[in-house]
Amino acid sequence: MRRRSLLLGAAALPGLSRMAAAQDLPAGPIRLVVGFAPGGGIDSFARILARRAQDLTGRAFVVDNRPGAGGTIAAAHVARSAPDGTTLLVGENGVIATARAVFASLPYDPERDLAPVSLCVVQSVLCCARPTVATDLPGLIAAARARPGALSYASAGAGNPTHLFAADFARRAGIEAVHVPYRGGSQMVASVLAGETAFGFFSAASALPQVRNGGLAALAVGDEQPAPLLPDVPPAGRVLPGFTFAFWYGINAAGGTPAPLVAALSTTIGTALRHPETRSSLEAQGLKVAATGPSDYAAFAAAETLRWSEVARLAGVTPE
Repeated sequence: MRRRSLLLGAAALPGLSRMAAAQDLPAGPIRLVVGFAPGGGIDSFARILARRAQDLTGRAFVVDNRPGAGGTIAAAHVARSAPDGTTLLVGENGVIATARAVFASLPYDPERDLAPVSLCVVQSVLCCARPTVATDLPGLIAAARARPGALSYASAGAGNPTHLFAADFARRAGIEAVHVPYRGGSQMVASVLAGETAFGFFSAASALPQVRNGGLAALAVGDEQPAPLLPDVPPAGRVLPGFTFAFWYGINAAGGTPAPLVAALSTTIGTALRHPETRSSLEAQGLKVAATGPSDYAAFAAAETLRWSEVARLAGVTPE
């Protein structure tokens, strides 16, 4: 019993924890592959995670940006990489859960070619409109019903989660609205501000500055409860029961990565995410730490894939 107590106490020491974590990880630098350009929300998340994981383990964690095709270029790169745990995808809804419903010839199979490591964070999403269009969700629905097909909404690309969120909203609300795809969140915000489109679904981080200065009206949040950063914005489900939506980021390794290695990576990532300073930095961006294990992430991704594939089908989104 004394030996066991000593071992348990030693395991809590930072230096020994760092050594143990480093020994369980693969040899060499670990690359976190991001499918979008530097400067965006997912890139910022990846860099926060990389710094903390490196501090905790003493090992090199490097962010590798490979933008293009809605993140699928990065996902395909990781899917083709050696299953040795040194190349990890910082994935999100689009490349994991909705890609098969959008791309007719996807160069990877998310379930077969990407091994779940951890669902890392969930980000609040806001439905926002120009204040002259509506200031709450019932007002937006009324405006759309008064002029069927006259209102348009912005998305970050056809089949992007922002497109599917809006398509699900239109179906549930029984309204007609015109889809206008853009190439990213910043262009979406600019389009609504300029009057090119009437509304859209935006990450809390990208919408908050414009909401606070009055350029955008935050109509609803996709969480089941009000978001801490905007406690006065009601959940969309209060108007349309069951309607929830969010962005999420997860880590995936190449398919075929050995289970013990996946487990070691998941433990390291979870420890980094739960660090108080990391959690505080992420929450300031509207990100809620999940830090799940591989099996929970796999089940979550499967449920998300099923849900949004059905939304895409009902919305008539044709794979291209």
